[in-house]
Amino acid sequence: MALLAVLGVAGVNLLHERRAPTPADQIFAVDVDVEGMHFIPDSVEVPAGKYLVIDLHNGDDQAHDLKVGDVETGRIEPGKSAKLNVGTVTKPIAGYCTIAGHKMRGMTFEVGVAQA
Repeated sequence: MALLAVLGVAGVNLLHERRAPTPADQIFAVDVDVEGMHFIPDSVEVPAGKYLVIDLHNGDDQAHDLKVGDVETGRIEPGKSAKLNVGTVTKPIAGYCTIAGHKMRGMTFEVGVAQA
């Protein structure tokens, strides 16, 4: 019974957290800042098949977040940062701030695929 409980908890954690693969040459990392109601940069071209990791820094005076595809950072307070493991990129993915009204005011982010 205890083993099932441990396996159940481990399974839940795997569903909610993506981990970057170990080979560093397969990771495409990018720094993104929040300034006002904009992501800087607001788009990135990722080589096809690379694993995208976004390091998001909130330089604004209010909380923001970033959702790309089906993963998101959760709210990030001013001056704080968060890593977002997007996953392996094989097609373009849209992203945005999920806080009410922020997407409408320009807080969008695009992931493009660069062909080799």
